[in-house]
Amino acid sequence: MTSGSHRLVALMFDLALMIILAILLLTPSIFVFINALVDSNYWTVSVCFVVALLSGGFVAIAILLYQVALPYYWDGQTLGMRFFKMKYVGESGEPCSVKPLLICSISTLALALLTVGVYFFVEFLTIAGSAGHRSFVDTVARLYVVDTDSEN
Repeated sequence: MTSGSHRLVALMFDLALMIILAILLLTPSIFVFINALVDSNYWTVSVCFVVALLSGGFVAIAILLYQVALPYYWDGQTLGMRFFKMKYVGESGEPCSVKPLLICSISTLALALLTVGVYFFVEFLTIAGSAGHRSFVDTVARLYVVDTDSEN
C-alpha cells in the first residue's frame, strides 16, 4: 500500500494534467460560444451546440485514454503515479487489466458529471480517511494502489 498523502498528491497531479488537456480540447468550443453571444441567431447557436457536444466527446475520449490506455501499457501507471512511484494492481497483486481500468475511469467520469465535480472532494476525503487509502472507484473496480519501490 501507499501513504494517503503520497496518493493524494499523485491524484492531484493527474487531475491537473487532465484539466489542462480538457481546456486545450475545449478551446474551439469557447470561441464558438463567444461568437454565439456576439451574433446570436439560429445557426450560431446550433453550431455552438454541435461544437460543444463534439468537444465534450473529445475530452471524454482523451480522459479515457489517459486513465485506461496509459496505465495498461505503462504497467499500471499514469503520469502522476509514475512520477510518484506507485501503480495500480489487481486484488491479488497481479498487473491490472483493461476491464478494471475501464470501470474505474467510466465511474469517475460519470460521478464527476453527476455531482458537478463535488465527487473529487469526496474522493480526496475517502483516500485520506480510509485504512488502505483506496478511493470509491478503486473499491468498485477492485484495484489497489501500491508503491513501486516495495516490489524490489
